[in-house]
Amino acid sequence: PLAAGSVPKEVTWDGLDKRKFFVVGAGMFSCVTCALYPLTVIKTRQMVDGSVPGGGRPPPALSIVRDIVKERGIPGLYRGFGTIVVGTLPIRFVYLSTLEVVKARARTVCEALDLPPMAHGIADAAGGATASMCSQVLGVPVDIISQRQMVQGVSVRAASGEGTVRLQGYRNGVDALRTIVRTEGVRGLYRGFGASIATLVPGSAIWWGFYGTYQRMFWSTVPAELGGARVREKAPSPHDALGDSDEATQAFKAAVERGTAASSAIDAETGVAVEPGESTVVAVQVASGVCAGATSGFMTTPLDIVKTRLQVLS
Repeated sequence: PLAAGSVPKEVTWDGLDKRKFFVVGAGMFSCVTCALYPLTVIKTRQMVDGSVPGGGRPPPALSIVRDIVKERGIPGLYRGFGTIVVGTLPIRFVYLSTLEVVKARARTVCEALDLPPMAHGIADAAGGATASMCSQVLGVPVDIISQRQMVQGVSVRAASGEGTVRLQGYRNGVDALRTIVRTEGVRGLYRGFGASIATLVPGSAIWWGFYGTYQRMFWSTVPAELGGARVREKAPSPHDALGDSDEATQAFKAAVERGTAASSAIDAETGVAVEPGESTVVAVQVASGVCAGATSGFMTTPLDIVKTRLQVLS
């Protein structure tokens, strides 16, 4: 049976193939980033373009796309992409390692305190917050360099408050790094560091906390025949229910009726646990990720705008 607070097909840090996780994960991350990167560029430019004189609404996404393609072609939608892919490799190692280790330790504490499964989202939130805080030392410089590459050529209000200026351009990420250090010093690479901590740490905690909670909510509603209803407080051992003891059998049946055990979770002939299908697992994970992202984004976008403007409009 699943441990308290866990979900079907969940892989723990101790049981994870670290080499495959980081090597294959890096490739998958690069592919996903490539597919979604234009949206990041559009979002960043909208945040900065909101600083034009008059304080009007930022330009619509399609208008930004047309301007970028007109000026720089399709490659303009991938400004800073190399910086993100290369720079985030060590960040991902730090983030994911810290996340899984802290989650595992925090979940042990939750079990020791005998918290209900739904409350184990606290462990996920603790892992997300700690991982984000540790990774910001590397993450903020990468953010600043990539964001400034994204907004090259954007006209914003001048520091004097009169007229506009076009944001400086860079040849590549290395040129951006050298220019920032030369003109602003190392401190320039950590502009908005406090705002990043205030935005990304709670954002990561909210995302992982809600992601784990949404998963447990969704699994509690998935029909037992699909492997659902598997996040349980203290379910009797299925093997006890298959034994000769009438008392154990009755206890298992009662657990099914209460919803603390899935009636189809055990094959009646072999006594082997029946795992949910891959499609069910993916559907639950995708739904949980979307809901967690929407919740986190809604709560942290205002701070994200402040952070981006601090880092870019220097």
